[in-house]
Amino acid sequence: MDIIDRAIAYVAKMDAAVSGANGHDATFAVACVLVKGFDLGEDVALGVLRDHFNPRCAPAWSEAELKHKVVSAANAAGEVGELL
Repeated sequence: MDIIDRAIAYVAKMDAAVSGANGHDATFAVACVLVKGFDLGEDVALGVLRDHFNPRCAPAWSEAELKHKVVSAANAAGEVGELL
């Protein structure tokens, strides 16, 4: 299993984002796991977030919102590669 497959499996176990129930925090946490924890580039992280996490969200995030989460995660403090 490669790193992207491992990241997808990890994200599948994380709570989905639900509007009114800390949906921002849930989505940002996933973005941080992808960008920081698995050290995925922003484009790859965005693809995983969009294709494997976003369909479980209620409502789904726009592409621009997801990109913002990924960029914010890249700029956040945190250890890079801790989940590799």
